[in-house]
Amino acid sequence: MAIQNAVQRVHFSNLPPTTLMTGNTTQAVMDGVDLLRGTPGADTGAVRARFNRILWSICCFALGCGLAAGLYYLAGFWCLALPVIVGAATAIPRKDG
Repeated sequence: MAIQNAVQRVHFSNLPPTTLMTGNTTQAVMDGVDLLRGTPGADTGAVRARFNRILWSICCFALGCGLAAGLYYLAGFWCLALPVIVGAATAIPRKDG
């Protein structure tokens, strides 16, 4: 997955990504290496801003995973009812007016 994401980011950046979180992690590592190495010609401000944005996204994702694991530990398999209920509620059409 890491190779797939690195190739996509470096050589096929004009195409949509084929993965999501793995792609974010790959980009964060590539930006981190660029920041540590001081790659010549790189816009350090833009790389740092992208790195911080992606790192925040990764941290939120990890927090959500941890909360989901805790809910599963406390409620067991029934915790899966919550996403089903939320999904069903968003599928119900609303009348405007």
